[in-house]
Amino acid sequence: MDLTGHDLACDDLTSGNPPGLDLAKFDRFFQPACPNAVQGPLRARVVAGGKSNLTYEVPMAPAGGSYVARRSVTSSRPPTT
Repeated sequence: MDLTGHDLACDDLTSGNPPGLDLAKFDRFFQPACPNAVQGPLRARVVAGGKSNLTYEVPMAPAGGSYVARRSVTSSRPPTT
């Protein structure tokens, strides 16, 4: 479910890297930004339905709930002038 309670198609929750997200790099940002939000290894899953940005669910443990992380498209585009 998303934050409004709507069901969304999601890939399986993984402690490995979901497509387009390096969890080790994300963890170096996430842990200082959200201390004690996640205990144990950081896990994430791709949330389907995003438009141009990749969207991930990062579950909080043990409190429950989750954070949503979005990143820009990873493909290269020609520079704008």
